[in-house]
Amino acid sequence: EGLGTKRGGLHPVQRALAHAHGSQCGFCTPGFVMSMYALLRSKKTKPTELEIEEALGGNLCRCTGYRPILEGFKTFARNAPDSAYSGETINGSANGDGHGSHLNGHGSHLNGHGSHLN
Repeated sequence: EGLGTKRGGLHPVQRALAHAHGSQCGFCTPGFVMSMYALLRSKKTKPTELEIEEALGGNLCRCTGYRPILEGFKTFARNAPDSAYSGETINGSANGDGHGSHLNGHGSHLNGHGSHLN
């Protein structure tokens, strides 16, 4: 995903998923991480549980049953400092216009292409 670094370690979103044992085979992990990261970047405040579930809705996982993935991100959202939320525009959709928490109205489908960024 390009979020963590060798020097700095895992990004907090990646760490939350790992601590909750939300990654097993690793195939779906980048999509979940980037969907959560995009949600955080599109918000100025902590996302609700429903917003988290909607943002992750387009990602499929065959290993975990989703519970550890959701728990990891919900725990992260509850405990993250306010600085984790930037309120920045994601792909032209500013927070507050009815699309920010839905990532351009496509759930976790950034630009309508699954969890790909383009």
